Amino acid sequence: MLSAQYLLRFEGLCPTMSREWWPRFSDIILEFGLCPILAIVPSSEDPALTNSPPDPSFWEKMRRLESHGATIAIHGFRHLPSTPGGTEFAGVGAELQRHWIRSGLEILQGNGLSPRLWIPHHGGFDTNTLAVLNSEGLSLILRGAARQPLVRADQLFVAWRGREPALRSTSVWTIAIDSNAASAETAERLRLFLRLHADKFTSFDRMVLVCESDRYTLAARLRASSVSLIARLRALGCRRGEPEFQAPSSSR
Repeated sequence: MLSAQYLLRFEGLCPTMSREWWPRFSDIILEFGLCPILAIVPSSEDPALTNSPPDPSFWEKMRRLESHGATIAIHGFRHLPSTPGGTEFAGVGAELQRHWIRSGLEILQGNGLSPRLWIPHHGGFDTNTLAVLNSEGLSLILRGAARQPLVRADQLFVAWRGREPALRSTSVWTIAIDSNAASAETAERLRLFLRLHADKFTSFDRMVLVCESDRYTLAARLRASSVSLIARLRALGCRRGEPEFQAPSSSR
């Protein structure tokens, strides 16, 4: 059984986020050579994310961290609820969802970033969201209890499972830090944990490689089992003096 791994994620990032805490965490990222997920709200209208005047150097800071290995994610679009259920995307028409996701991509790409993930606001998404994400080549980070990342229909699903660093024994644990609710104590707890366990922190790219390897290994095992079964049937038929077994041809 594989030992525990940790994936660090910062959410609610935008030009008007609190400037007080961010240098503490960006210094930690660079100090320990981490490759976190940076969840950026493309067009924030959420008053809870308006804690400072717009930072003219925000996009440059994000580009710098991406150049050091961080993975860029789109965190919703406006970060506001759009439905009675309190979610931004779930229950909204497919075309409007497509417009928001494409607009978010354009904003981040226009500022020199390469977003690869989508993270829903308040965990809300539906089948329309998944269809749009698939067409745009974006993977999904969501809440849940999955012990390992999963690949479904060529999309990578990764469950986040906590907000505080804590020692675990197995599986992948996402530590999600809210960009506007963090504190000096949060940063210090993270630094102390990293001093002991920095080697256990992974990245989105490493998870993709593991998932692709697992998927390939499964396919290879299935192919090998099929070949082995055919070989055994052939040998059995030959020993009984029966015609050699022929695998059925595919229908055309």
